[in-house]
Amino acid sequence: MTRLESVRALAAEVAAETGVELFDVEFNGSNLRVFVEAPGGTTVAVCARFSQLLARRLDESTVILDRYFLEVSSPGLERKLRGIEDFRRFVGRGARVVTPGGVIEGVILRAEMEQIVLEVPGLEEMRREQVVALSDIRRANLKLNEKELFAKPRVAEMAGSEKR
Repeated sequence: MTRLESVRALAAEVAAETGVELFDVEFNGSNLRVFVEAPGGTTVAVCARFSQLLARRLDESTVILDRYFLEVSSPGLERKLRGIEDFRRFVGRGARVVTPGGVIEGVILRAEMEQIVLEVPGLEEMRREQVVALSDIRRANLKLNEKELFAKPRVAEMAGSEKR
């Protein structure tokens, strides 16, 4: 098992214990970045609790013997899309997809077995569908539009955040 796999396994255990979903783990040199998602939103308190527990586990283990810098955060609003399940989860949302042929931006219409279908701006204000094979995707992430960026939170969401 590689060091990254060992760190991912420890992070997955802590995620299960704290009720969050482990989104991703990156380990570059001495920088360890862990991305988590919590039901109802990933707050600073959620990240701090997860960070403390994971740091304790890592320090007790022999996975990382050198000094490291641990950063725990949410995947963000323009998070990575890592595979077909992420594309399915975000149907109807904007995406930016990098392929060997260039960058494609559009709205995710469908996510099928080996491909995704995006609605992209076409000529003369028409819309067209672009099919992209999963094997051609080098990188992909959500792409927020102005409406999503400047949307006001709903009253129910605001009330829920005050209780925490």
